[in-house]
Amino acid sequence: MRFLSTYITAVLMLFTCSPPPPLPLEDVPAAVALITPEDTVSAIAAFGDVRVTIDGEEHRGKLEVHRRGTGEFSADFYALLGITVGSIRADNDRGTVAFDGGTYAFTKTQAMDTLPFTWGQDLTLGDLMRIMTGEVPLACAERLRQAPDSCIDGGKTISALWKTDTLDIRAILRKKSREAECFVFVFKKRKPYRSLTLQAFSGRRAHKIELRENDTNYFSIRYAKLKCD
Repeated sequence: MRFLSTYITAVLMLFTCSPPPPLPLEDVPAAVALITPEDTVSAIAAFGDVRVTIDGEEHRGKLEVHRRGTGEFSADFYALLGITVGSIRADNDRGTVAFDGGTYAFTKTQAMDTLPFTWGQDLTLGDLMRIMTGEVPLACAERLRQAPDSCIDGGKTISALWKTDTLDIRAILRKKSREAECFVFVFKKRKPYRSLTLQAFSGRRAHKIELRENDTNYFSIRYAKLKCD
């Protein structure tokens, strides 16, 4: 009887403490929509490390970002000695990117194709503002809310793939928690292709971000703090 009682107790504990059911393949779009919601926060403040590699030469520094509503935005890049080496400013529908002695003006819906980085051909100023606050670019988020073209069941994770003529997306999601591990976007309008990686999600925002042209030219951010109000 004592053995039977112990067995029944163990079975009851198993059922009452069971984890949530794994993520079915057909639920991927809904799970992604939870990770990439419409932005409703009133303010964002972020601070972290930034690394820029140009033709294999690496530069490290700090980054401070502030956003109020969906309009006012500022980002300041500092060298290790605290010297400002770049900035982004935006208000209402327009903004500027200052880098390496040049200042480039754009509307928020305009491709940044005059920047000295080829990924500027793939992104608008509005896209860059969303990326730098840990969000998926708007057009990519709309694509993610559609059914993926294929899924790979990796046991504890699911890799969902979306493919178009100009954009490939790979999302890796944890099946039980439905949390995102990473998103990888490959922009294919022009060769060589560029990529954007968002990972280390917390509070539905990426804390690690990388824009990559190739192995010797890339730009990465690791946030130590990203606060939303």
